[in-house]
Amino acid sequence: MSASATLSTSPLRLLTVVALAVAAALAVILGLSWRHEMQRLDEGRRQAAGQLVQVARILMHRRVDQGRMLVKAVAESHAIQQALATRHPARLDRALSTFRADLGAYYLVITDSAGKTLTWSNPLAALALATAASPGSAKTESTAVIAGDLAVVVEEPVVAAGRRLGTVRAGILVGRLFFEQTSTDLDAPLAVYRQGRLLHHTFPADPPPPGGDPHSAAIFRTWSPSAGDPGFEIAYLPETGPAGSKLWLAAGASREPLREARRRYLVLVSALGAGGLALVMLSVGGFVIIGGRRERRLRRQRDEALHRSEGLSDRLSHLTAVVHDIKAPLGGIQLRCESLAEESDDAEVRAALDQVIDACEKLNLYLVNVLTAARAEEGPIVPQQGVVLVPGLLEEVAEHVATVAQRRGITLTTQADEDLPPLHADTLLIERALWNLASNALAATPRGGRVTLFAERDGTARLRIGVRDTGPGFGALPVEQVFSRARPAVRNASLRAGSTGLGLFIVARIAEAHGGRAVAQHRPEGGAEVAMILPLEAGGRSGGSSRHRPAHTDQPPKRW
Repeated sequence: MSASATLSTSPLRLLTVVALAVAAALAVILGLSWRHEMQRLDEGRRQAAGQLVQVARILMHRRVDQGRMLVKAVAESHAIQQALATRHPARLDRALSTFRADLGAYYLVITDSAGKTLTWSNPLAALALATAASPGSAKTESTAVIAGDLAVVVEEPVVAAGRRLGTVRAGILVGRLFFEQTSTDLDAPLAVYRQGRLLHHTFPADPPPPGGDPHSAAIFRTWSPSAGDPGFEIAYLPETGPAGSKLWLAAGASREPLREARRRYLVLVSALGAGGLALVMLSVGGFVIIGGRRERRLRRQRDEALHRSEGLSDRLSHLTAVVHDIKAPLGGIQLRCESLAEESDDAEVRAALDQVIDACEKLNLYLVNVLTAARAEEGPIVPQQGVVLVPGLLEEVAEHVATVAQRRGITLTTQADEDLPPLHADTLLIERALWNLASNALAATPRGGRVTLFAERDGTARLRIGVRDTGPGFGALPVEQVFSRARPAVRNASLRAGSTGLGLFIVARIAEAHGGRAVAQHRPEGGAEVAMILPLEAGGRSGGSSRHRPAHTDQPPKRW
């Protein structure tokens, strides 16, 4: 071998040695990074599963608390007490009918002081509760499996004038349907065990039992339903139910992110091997420096975005829970006041109760608006497109607010152009916007005034739908500020939504979500008009006709 060949071989050997050293160092770094990343992902899956099972537990407790409140409201109902005192089954059934709208997730029976069943929420309730064990003399609750579904059995005595007239007994269902709905809401599989036996679950296959002490803390287990499936990280939470019954709640967090991370790692290793040692040596410096900086920047941006998203989601979830917690007792108060108003012969008492009912309705609408506004701020409103028959929708909204108009002595009418084509929009969102406008108009219009829900063409391709009133108008507020969330409070102004402006703010967001806009104007003859101008697709006819019929007359509004 010549000297020149020897000299040319030495740099090649050196280059090979350097490449091997770099490749080995890179392999060690990747291995350590991979181990650390897997540990981080494992811990993240456990934390996610633990949070999911805690949320499921909170929702179960909330369902049971709502059931207790309903049972207590039934037991304290004056109509129920009077019917039990006379032992009149038909009268008792009529008294219970006022609560039937809230009994969808409950079995409920009412017995007299001797334990004889007098009425029930549905025919299955009497048979189902007859097979469930009574809580006993010292307890008011127990856990049972009723018709194959997990339920909490609650008893509440009906007492009047110090005398026990009977008992309200209810089974609060927290099993199959509850877990399916909760699993859908949380987008995670759930399971419940009672006395070590699996009752209900939404996993792809039967998950393993917890196998732990019910008095211990939460435990975690990794489980795969089949070979090749990434499986779940399952968190088991012990729960001591009523009467000392032992329950386990379980929630699973998918391990799919771990498989995705493993796949990315294998792709990276294959790419490095295919590139060759020379490419590694030439690119490792730039890759480590530039790629590392870019990765850290992207990770920081991703973590910041995730933190902001989690913060918004947590606040929205907390707000949703608070709104639901307020609406439940608020509905009970309104039901109770409506029942008392029907039974009272004192005009002053009925007037006071009507004011309380109005306040409850206003507060309920305000809570819905607060939640809708929070969701609109978190992200754009995405309407669910469907076919809306506009004249029927006006009649539906008028029917909802007709009682309020009648109490306040306001004439409520609907008016729709003839031969309006169907509107392609989200029915619930359009109805909510009209409900806000109608409620605000009724709140501002004086006794003897008129409020009209109208729908008319605005050109050939647009629909104008909204509310007109004979109230005081917008006062000194410029109409361009009507739909601003930050607008100031308006005294003696038509279509106001308190000092927050949430109602009209939401109307504007709903109109924008449908590709339209919200407009407001003073009427020359007095009052105000607020409407949504929405794009109207041609084709099809609703068969509607112009209507000027008061919505609070004895004739009920037309359903659609």
